Amino acid sequence: AALNIVPTTTGAAEAIAQLREFRQRVQHSGQRESLSLFDRFDTLLEAGRQIVSANSIEAIYATTTAATERLLRGRRTFIVERIEHDGQRHWRSCDQQNLFDASLVQQACESNRTIVVGREQIQQSDQTVERHGTFLCCPITVHQQVTACLYVANDFLSGLFGKNEVRIADYLASAAGGALE
Repeated sequence: AALNIVPTTTGAAEAIAQLREFRQRVQHSGQRESLSLFDRFDTLLEAGRQIVSANSIEAIYATTTAATERLLRGRRTFIVERIEHDGQRHWRSCDQQNLFDASLVQQACESNRTIVVGREQIQQSDQTVERHGTFLCCPITVHQQVTACLYVANDFLSGLFGKNEVRIADYLASAAGGALE
């Protein structure tokens, strides 16, 4: 059974329906490859409920980040938000403390899909620092516009984020996008 969650502006309701359908297929298929996602189903479904019921942008971001930390095991998990300044688009981490690979964010936004890479390049004190590990960036869309990205980094382990983790990130980003609408 394959799960194909695609972030849309209808967000959380559609993602929850897809997850319920997936759960039914897994229960009846006996496929072992899907058990990892199936084991996390209840946590994932509850996270989606919490995200869509959050009542402010800050609460939506905090709930999304907390759920992502629990489910994806990143060392650094945060939201990168789009800001407009002097007619130009810029990106910054919501906590303004986490450094991130701007080209990874740009790639995720331009393709409007989750990107996973094995290295990130961050600007730190006027120099570029390269880190190896596993890095995931997932766009959060509101009214078909990318307004933020879910950024997850683990610079200790490579290959940490596979297809199931991408699906989880897509679901959480869809729920966040739906809540932000």
